Amino acid sequence: MKHKVKNFFRFKPKKKRIKTDHQVIASLGIFILFAGIVFAVSYKDLSAPKTEISKPAKNTQSEQVVKKPQVKAKDQKPVPRTDLKVPILMFHHIRDPKPIADKIQHNLSVSPEKFRADLELLKRNGYQAVSIDDLSRIFSGELQIKKPVVLTFDDGYDDNFTQAFPDIVSAGMTGNFYIITGSVGKPAYMTAGQLKAMEKAGMTIGSHTVAHEDLAIISVDRQTKELAESKTFLKNLLGKNIADLCYPSGKYSPLTLTIAKQLGYKTGTTTKFGLAELNSDMLQLPRVRMTEATNLSAILR
Repeated sequence: MKHKVKNFFRFKPKKKRIKTDHQVIASLGIFILFAGIVFAVSYKDLSAPKTEISKPAKNTQSEQVVKKPQVKAKDQKPVPRTDLKVPILMFHHIRDPKPIADKIQHNLSVSPEKFRADLELLKRNGYQAVSIDDLSRIFSGELQIKKPVVLTFDDGYDDNFTQAFPDIVSAGMTGNFYIITGSVGKPAYMTAGQLKAMEKAGMTIGSHTVAHEDLAIISVDRQTKELAESKTFLKNLLGKNIADLCYPSGKYSPLTLTIAKQLGYKTGTTTKFGLAELNSDMLQLPRVRMTEATNLSAILR
């Protein structure tokens, strides 16, 4: 009995040891598996920064390449055109002057044939018709036009639309039309619809006041009204700001210039003979009056 008890106690520790060995092996397996997972995750995390570090380097390089041309463009300052003289041609009616007895109206008229011949002459000599809005940028060198010319038309007569406008478009040119806003839609003058059509086609529309009064002698209030109301009328009609003014019959005073500037006009054309240049006052631009007898070739020379 004692021997059996001894054997029993000897056998029991043996079973316990075997169980412990199994537990150790199982625990070791779990540890190895866990260590493998940790190593795999750690390896992935360690490799990730390499990709993140390389990306900013590439992006920085590409950004520098894009910025370089912009810096160069800013460094290229425009050169003022000190030698440039621009003819601003002044037209009124485009119609046959021969049957017109009134001397003033006769001299305000250029026949359609003469007008087309003058446009052809300008093209042959390499002139490019421009908006008067562009003159300041052309003189400063910001806008590169080798031989600019400005075509202007005073008063807003209906033959400007029926005669001048189609020929200007056919010649691939542009014109500047100064409108007496109080006469829009009246007999012998352009309509609102015609003005819209011309502006849409690339023509520049400017103010010639409301009633074509002598700005040199009327009161400050009336001058302001003439310049302001005509500007507002055209702005509402065309949906754009009006920056160009033509003084009726070329008459104005220093006070007129102050009012025009305060109202936001950028250019003003006169009846003084001459060619515009870099030092010209943009609110007192000279022009060349065009008649049936004007020799444009001589003026261009």
